[in-house]
Amino acid sequence: MVDPSEVSGVPTEQILKEVSPNEVLILPCGSAKNPADCAVEAFERYSSPMWNEARKAMGGPKNIPKFLKDMGVDLKILSAEHGLMDAGKRIENYDRELTPERLEEIKGDENLRGTISNTLAQYDPDKIFLGTPSKYTKLITDIMGRDYKSVFPEGSGIGKQKQGIVNYLKSKS
Repeated sequence: MVDPSEVSGVPTEQILKEVSPNEVLILPCGSAKNPADCAVEAFERYSSPMWNEARKAMGGPKNIPKFLKDMGVDLKILSAEHGLMDAGKRIENYDRELTPERLEEIKGDENLRGTISNTLAQYDPDKIFLGTPSKYTKLITDIMGRDYKSVFPEGSGIGKQKQGIVNYLKSKS
C-alpha cells in the first residue's frame, strides 16, 4: 500500500504544488496498429475500433492536440511496451501484449512502474479518468494503491467501453 504522505517517494506537499489543472484520460494501447515503418504519434499508432472512434470524437488525428488543449484534457496511453506515455509521443511499431507475465514485469521494473506513478502524481486524483479494460486498470490500481474514476461501467464489454470513452470526449467539446 502507498504511504498517503508520499507518492513514488515524493512528499505530498511537493506534489500538490506541481499538480496539473487539467484532467487526464488514460486509454489502453491496442494490438491493431498503424503499420507505418516510421515513428508516429502514439494516438496515431493504434488502429482498433476504440481508437478510431476516439480520434473521430476529437475531430480527427490532425485536430487531437488542439482538442485536448482547448478542453483541458491530457491524454495518456498505457502501453504494454512503453508503460504510461503521452499520446503525442512518437513511437515505432511494436508487438507486445499486456499478458499477466508482462503486467508483473511492468510492476517490477522501476522505470516502467515510474511512468505510471510519476505521471499520475502530477494530477488531482479526482481529475484522473480511466478508459481502460480491467487488466490495465488493475495495473494502475496495483501501482498507485487506489482506485480512479472509470468512463464506463465496471464489467462493460468493448461496445460500452468504446461508448464511454466517446461520451467522455464529447462531454468536453
